[in-house]
Amino acid sequence: PDDATLRKFYDAHATQRYSVPEYRTVTVVQARTADVAAQIAVSEEEIKRVYDANKRIYEVPEKRVLEQIRFKTEATAVAGKAKLDAGQSFEDVAKAEGYKPDDIKLGEVSKGDTAIPADAFTIQLNTASKPLKGPFGWVIVRALSVTPGSLKTLDEVRGEIRERFVNERARDKLFELTTDFEDTRGAGATLEEAAAKHKLNIVKVTIDARGNDNAGKPVENLPGGEFLARVFAADTGIDSELTEGSEGAYYDFRVDTVAPASKKPLD
Repeated sequence: PDDATLRKFYDAHATQRYSVPEYRTVTVVQARTADVAAQIAVSEEEIKRVYDANKRIYEVPEKRVLEQIRFKTEATAVAGKAKLDAGQSFEDVAKAEGYKPDDIKLGEVSKGDTAIPADAFTIQLNTASKPLKGPFGWVIVRALSVTPGSLKTLDEVRGEIRERFVNERARDKLFELTTDFEDTRGAGATLEEAAAKHKLNIVKVTIDARGNDNAGKPVENLPGGEFLARVFAADTGIDSELTEGSEGAYYDFRVDTVAPASKKPLD
């Protein structure tokens, strides 16, 4: 195509195809939970107190593979036990009660399961229990195998407990920090001065309305929520109000410069 043809095509499509979006250079101050977490101190005494009070949470119960014969009455259960003691097999006694081999299999059951009599976890392996009164009637139980229970040690869960303390206290600390930051700003400090005083992260970035830089790549660690919409609706040189963004973080910003959207030169 000659120059005239190129010019005509450019004029018809420049807005959609050959334009540079509006860019804004913004100064952003953020206060995030991660910024204050390192300042949170948790004592060993506090961690141990939580561990001792919540050992049940860190306990893995004993598990047993069980079989069970259900009886209609206590008398039939006693009679069934007598047959077992006389040498009949567990399967034969179950069959006499109308059960197929698969009917008596309970599979692996955890200690503390309220559907199973507690004595099922005290009998010796491969030994039939005495008649037991369960929540669904009289039963005789046999344990085929056992997986011992365990308790996580304090060393194993120390980090988990500490993290819980940090997360809870960091929210309170963040609220105090942002309150102090607003007080400093209210006293006339600039964003830069207030951020420096309270040791908050402050950055200057140039972005388009999608949060991309001049190379078209996403700018990392920008506030979430309505941050971009607010930036591109703001006037230059005016500090915003402290706002809560995503994940409980707070931010404040100032639009420093605006480069309007423009067409790329035909050349």
